[in-house]
Amino acid sequence: MSPTTNFHLWLRENVITDNFEDYYCLYEAVSSRETVGDFEVSIKDEMTFIKGATSTLCLATENARLAFLREVENLKDDKDMDWDSWIGYKRNMSNPNA
Repeated sequence: MSPTTNFHLWLRENVITDNFEDYYCLYEAVSSRETVGDFEVSIKDEMTFIKGATSTLCLATENARLAFLREVENLKDDKDMDWDSWIGYKRNMSNPNA
């Protein structure tokens, strides 16, 4: 199966919508251009490939990679928080023993 360039389709197929850890791992993987969590990243020339559970996303240019990062940023339920603060907050709120 060839990679897709459709952000929305790829997100629907590969990111669990109620799993904040998926959002964080995906953002970190694309931002760092390294594999994080379940998202395997590879680079070829200027293209960034993100392999998810069911398909691979091709970000063909740096502009596409930055646009995708903005799209992932919009997945957070509190857009005023930076990623580290947001993931810390979500982890604390999901731990009933904290």
